[in-house]
Amino acid sequence: MDNTAIYISIEDRWSPAYDKGATYRDKNGETVFIDEGFSLCITPGKSTISEGLVVKDSNQNEWVWIQVPTSIFVSAKSSEDYENIEKDMREYVKEHEREGFVDEWYDGIGMTKVQYDELKEKMLKSVYSNRGFWISRYEIGANTKRASSSGVTDIPVSQKNMYVYNYVTIPQSQNLASQMSSNKTGSLLFGIQWDLTLKYIEDKGGKTKNELNTDSTTWGNYFNATFNVTNGKYSEDMGFTYNEISTTYKKPALGSFGSVILTTGATKRNSALNIYDLAGNIWENTLEKRYHNQQDVGIFRGGHYDGYGDGYRVNSYFNNGPVLNVRHNDTGFRVTLF
Repeated sequence: MDNTAIYISIEDRWSPAYDKGATYRDKNGETVFIDEGFSLCITPGKSTISEGLVVKDSNQNEWVWIQVPTSIFVSAKSSEDYENIEKDMREYVKEHEREGFVDEWYDGIGMTKVQYDELKEKMLKSVYSNRGFWISRYEIGANTKRASSSGVTDIPVSQKNMYVYNYVTIPQSQNLASQMSSNKTGSLLFGIQWDLTLKYIEDKGGKTKNELNTDSTTWGNYFNATFNVTNGKYSEDMGFTYNEISTTYKKPALGSFGSVILTTGATKRNSALNIYDLAGNIWENTLEKRYHNQQDVGIFRGGHYDGYGDGYRVNSYFNNGPVLNVRHNDTGFRVTLF
């Protein structure tokens, strides 16, 4: 499908940084707690939870609030009733959840079982207590173009117009994620958080269930998708070289150059509720596993630039061997704060 719409970028406006944490109530009466040091985006379309509430931290990284309705917690009785909190969440997202995949520790993930379980419990408690969590507005990026030899010394950022932070394993990306906030816990998304994000997008009308579960071509960067880009850079050779977009670049579909990596946030067309590139561009590492195959447990979500939008839709997953050895040009990560 040829999408010829051109999106005009309007400079975002921000509130002063909060000098202490406070509850923010949007114009619809929905609330969220904003932590000290964060600024609220006051640009129309970005200041309400139903449209995708955007905040910025002191490092200029941008985050979107994923709301989890109070009403879903019918079994959980407290913030430490972890088993039932997860049970209620899984019931809520069951139309988006993947069969056979669970948020459980496995050898090679880069944490001990105790560390993993503690992190998961902290996430569950936070989501229950705060009725949601933050995710990075963009795929995590870097200031410099990445290569297989790049290592993990680049500073990870959730900002527009960055090179995707690819060539990174699940343990490496989890360690980078943990460094992205000084006053909150940073982490890769657990599988349940990815599913909750899709459910939030569906509930708020950001995308249809078909665009989430069946075919994400209309809003993702895929091999078979074509659309115009007026911002950022693009690579037609798997990220070896990037070209600056000076006016308008028409991303082709299929053919010899259907596979194109974009810098982060290149076009609003590839966003939902102010969250960019969740579908396509590059796979994103998560903290889940395939429970019936202990040798094939590292999970990536969301599809990638060299796949088709119906085969690698946003709710898809891919598992690929011993995670300590998986470093690809089409795999990066997204971060949650809780």
